[in-house]
Amino acid sequence: MGFLSGVGGYTFQNWDHHWRNAVLHDLINYDWPVFYSTPESGPVKMLVYYVGYWLPSALVGKLLGWQAANFFLFLWTWLGVILVALHLASALKTSPVKTILLLIFFSGMDVLGTLFLAPEYPTLFPAITHLEIWNGSLQYSSFTTQLFWVFNQAVPAWLCIAALVTLSNREESQTYTRSILIAIWSLCFFFAPLASVGLLPYLLIDLIKQTDFKSPFKNLRWDILLAAVIIFLLSSFFFTSNTAAQSRGFQSLALKDFLIFFLLEGGILWLLLAPVKWRDPRWMVTGLLLAIIPFIQLGSGNDFVMRASIAPLFT
Repeated sequence: MGFLSGVGGYTFQNWDHHWRNAVLHDLINYDWPVFYSTPESGPVKMLVYYVGYWLPSALVGKLLGWQAANFFLFLWTWLGVILVALHLASALKTSPVKTILLLIFFSGMDVLGTLFLAPEYPTLFPAITHLEIWNGSLQYSSFTTQLFWVFNQAVPAWLCIAALVTLSNREESQTYTRSILIAIWSLCFFFAPLASVGLLPYLLIDLIKQTDFKSPFKNLRWDILLAAVIIFLLSSFFFTSNTAAQSRGFQSLALKDFLIFFLLEGGILWLLLAPVKWRDPRWMVTGLLLAIIPFIQLGSGNDFVMRASIAPLFT
């Protein structure tokens, strides 16, 4: 799965890899933080992006060159996917092979949307067409799509979510669980800030469940919390300096288009789980997030819809 995604350049890379290769290239060839300044381009411009995922590979590249950096990036991604599978296998009490198959094949009903609602969209066969955007600009990306197009956000977000699920599902009391959960979320924010927004409600649910409100500050590790706050604040200052982050608002959607998108991209499954999950707050939050996220816009595109949905789709 990791090999076929194009990470490292060993197989076909879709056009989105060109941007990610450029980020890795500049992190290797320029001092950190990367900035650009030439007389022709005017003011100094910094590289403000989710660069955390590439930093270890870029460091290898500074020492050993471009090919070594790409090989390490491939290993880094492969290790992340394996760790996600192991965490999920532990949480679901099943084998890692089954969780890998789940990651590969779990998706919304894009085929139905393409067949019946997007006649002008490219055909299903041959099976090389990107089916995710059959509903115009809206998209809830499948796990395979996330890995093939935005591995730098998907893999760390999956790993953080899987770690949170594993910790929250443990029956035995964990002395410092709340502090660790907050620290994991702050790391998710550093690597994949949009995905961390979708993950935040689940973190709050777990924190509420594990807090004794008679002594809410008991068993907190203040050093871990301080580190989490520092990571969050520095990441916030960095990301918000991007001009795209200044463009925020809501977008209007036709009710018919929204309902079709919601139902085919997860709503039907969510409703089918209602008889057994309706008391679970995570089930409630998942439906609420999947219903609200399409109306929120950040930047000029629909990146928020595609990436903030990673957590509710994965959870």
